[in-house]
Amino acid sequence: MIDPKTIKKIEDQIQKGLPMVAYCLPDSSNLTVLLQNEECDYDPTEFLENAFHFYPFDTQKRGFCIPNQQATLIQQKFNHKELPSEKNTISINSEDKIWYQQLFDKTLAFLKNRKAEKIVISRKVSFNIKEISFSTVLERLCHLYPQTFRYIWYHPETGLWCGATPELLMESNEGYFKTMALAGTKEANTNNKVAWTEKERNEHQIVVDEILYKLENILSVIKVSKTYTSTAGPLLHLRTDISGQLKKGKSSVSIVASNLHPTSAVCGMPTAVSKKFILENENYNREFYTGYLGPIFGANEPSFLFVNLRCMKLEKNKAHIFVGGGITKESNAHDEWTETQNKMQPMLQVLQPFM
Repeated sequence: MIDPKTIKKIEDQIQKGLPMVAYCLPDSSNLTVLLQNEECDYDPTEFLENAFHFYPFDTQKRGFCIPNQQATLIQQKFNHKELPSEKNTISINSEDKIWYQQLFDKTLAFLKNRKAEKIVISRKVSFNIKEISFSTVLERLCHLYPQTFRYIWYHPETGLWCGATPELLMESNEGYFKTMALAGTKEANTNNKVAWTEKERNEHQIVVDEILYKLENILSVIKVSKTYTSTAGPLLHLRTDISGQLKKGKSSVSIVASNLHPTSAVCGMPTAVSKKFILENENYNREFYTGYLGPIFGANEPSFLFVNLRCMKLEKNKAHIFVGGGITKESNAHDEWTETQNKMQPMLQVLQPFM
């Protein structure tokens, strides 16, 4: 159980309109909370180290940070417990499905004209909920998805976000660097055995190849794992781990993150063409969905950035869940829609008590 005093401090912080973040690293039962002391808006480019960073999908828009020196730090360990989870559903808006089909058709036509190899399209699903309890949301995030990076973030300029993302963008420590390719999604089953299709494996390989290309001038001695099935709550993913040593003069995490983001797992291939298509055709603002976030430290401590997937934006009585999927020439509209429905499950299960 998370200390009720910590929950009270989080609630008071948000009520005052002051920035805060609470997070757990993957496979960890240590909760870290940063409560910013003053109502200031810090520029993350001025606090590249010893700060928690929060960036949007669109690199032309600004990011945010909470510097460690400007915040009260709370750290506590909690005992992991199994929480019951069941599949949740919300009513499907027929207009949303029509809109998605039209976007899919436009994307497929664009791909068949050989203007891109893959494009990731997404949608935002908004619905009413009961007034949330921060203690319940944080407890469910932490205990339902222990393999993921779990967080609650609040800033008066961004609103309240939370998520449980399985995708590491970057881990860096004393010259060591690690990232992953995560693409391909299916519902988990009782034995977590799954037969991946050729289309799914090809889509995954696009992500692997693109990441390796972007890291050519940054890393030396690059190691690539075999592709394997990774579990993240109610979902299974194809995953390949990539690691190496940073070349001399390439130690800045900002340089690494700017080279990697956005990967083809959240944008497409080639990057510039896919991003332009997304911004011109999705007709909604992804905001911080498929952006990245995480704690950055100095040279002697490991730093982490994660892709902001399986996330939602919360208002007093409304939730906005963001979901998407990669489209290639072999994609099927019904299958892609179903995949986005499945990707809603992690956040729907967090919200179960409020629906």
